[in-house]
Amino acid sequence: IHERLVGSEMCIRDRMKTALNATRLAVAAFIVPYILAFNPAMVFIDTNALQVVQICITSLLGIFGIAAALNGFLFGWLSVVERLVLIVGGLCMMDPGAWTDLLGLVLVGGVTFWQKNHGLEKDAETGVG
Repeated sequence: IHERLVGSEMCIRDRMKTALNATRLAVAAFIVPYILAFNPAMVFIDTNALQVVQICITSLLGIFGIAAALNGFLFGWLSVVERLVLIVGGLCMMDPGAWTDLLGLVLVGGVTFWQKNHGLEKDAETGVG
């Protein structure tokens, strides 16, 4: 974060706004240790390679969903409902279990598909369609 604050001084930008933006971008990285705690299979405890691959893919997609929701932008600006759906879907994919993974894939995939087809209709400056 220190580098961001130095950058904000160079650009004469509000320090607090820069710090909050840096924190918002980094929150997804703080979730990774919790994934390991909830999924001991990621460190090959009582599992096989196929389960590890499944957990890695769904966890990465879950982090993607949460990061997109916190940034508020995917293929276009996200509404509050889209952001909430992405957060719920991302958290579902981090929870071990096939049903929660499937639910998370449907939620994150649905918002991503919707955004891909309709997200660019919104104005990039104002975030309204």
